[in-house]
Amino acid sequence: MLLPISSIFDIATTDISTSTEMEADTLRCSAMLVQGDNGADVVELQRLLLRWSVFSNYRQSVVEGLSGYFDEAVRTAVETFQRTMFLQPNGVVGTLTWRSLYTGAPINMPTLQLGDQNIEVSRLQKILMTTTDLPSDHIISSTYDQVTEQAVRHVQYQAGLSVNGRVDAETWRALSRAIAYSRIAGNKD
Repeated sequence: MLLPISSIFDIATTDISTSTEMEADTLRCSAMLVQGDNGADVVELQRLLLRWSVFSNYRQSVVEGLSGYFDEAVRTAVETFQRTMFLQPNGVVGTLTWRSLYTGAPINMPTLQLGDQNIEVSRLQKILMTTTDLPSDHIISSTYDQVTEQAVRHVQYQAGLSVNGRVDAETWRALSRAIAYSRIAGNKD
């Protein structure tokens, strides 16, 4: 069962670093990480995965301490996080994944609006179906039509955002949170 977006925003939110803190953290942990790596950067990665509740072994890790080893559980958590942030889920922690880990938001997403025609609209429509804001019988296309705009307006309204039908950074963040919390509640794509 998917959580309604309004419920998602009622859940305690984590504070977001200022842009200066984020830039410093991103520079500090700009190393590309892959399965098999270990060290302080992996501990930081594990801490951030815990922060965003995508580390499947997080209860055990908190009790035992963070291992600093990039194992299969960490790779799976990275891939889950990447999907939630609309990144390629490859399990490799590069610049975009680090930036998303520090901000808790999708990075470099396009602004979309009624009339747009591109592959990102298709991705948006699939996401809106996942969150049940777009009817399941709607045909996925590359065209931002009125049905898609209505679904976006619903998301914006539920999230307490400005209701304008345009998918901007805040709307992408709301969609990302809806997907993340539906996964926490035990749902998959």
